Amino acid sequence: AAVADVASETLIHLGPGTFTLTETLVADFNFGLAGNGMEGSNSTTIEYDGDVVYVYEAGFWAQDICFVSTAVGSPADVITVDHGDIILTDCCVIGGTRWNDVAGDGLYLYGDSLADVYGCVFAFNDLHGIDVEGTSDLYAEGIICSENGHDGICFWDESIGFVIDSTCELNGSAGIMANDFADIEVRDSVCSGNYGDGI
Repeated sequence: AAVADVASETLIHLGPGTFTLTETLVADFNFGLAGNGMEGSNSTTIEYDGDVVYVYEAGFWAQDICFVSTAVGSPADVITVDHGDIILTDCCVIGGTRWNDVAGDGLYLYGDSLADVYGCVFAFNDLHGIDVEGTSDLYAEGIICSENGHDGICFWDESIGFVIDSTCELNGSAGIMANDFADIEVRDSVCSGNYGDGI
């Protein structure tokens, strides 16, 4: 309700602590969130027992926040972008839950979504750290995708990706996977200790 009352293009500042949502945070207009850090005693955490953030045909940006899904026994993607734009800076995204072959991603992009992610961590998601589908476009710089159940980053369909100075390690399958007609470029990155291929 508080988000619904703010003007478009507003940047909301959150202090340290854990903010537990009572429902998925839906971003269907442009706004951003700025926290106090994604880790440490004074960090800012946003958690929900399900999909934490759903961006629909709008722009959403966040920095210095840890997004956590605490779902158990039900499917959840931590952050979903549906034909929208997202910028994440120094955020962590953890806890995507795979249930009955549904969901489980940290960041799920589909349609013609755009995502720029910088210095973020995507870890401990049941499926992929980042899942890029449709004609979505991912730019990732200085990120870590670690200990996800399947791939660190997975591209599908005609998606596009540019990954630089990043690490994809200890994932259940590939560090980075490109399927179908996906077009990706990877530079100065490390894919190690994954149970399948590096790339």
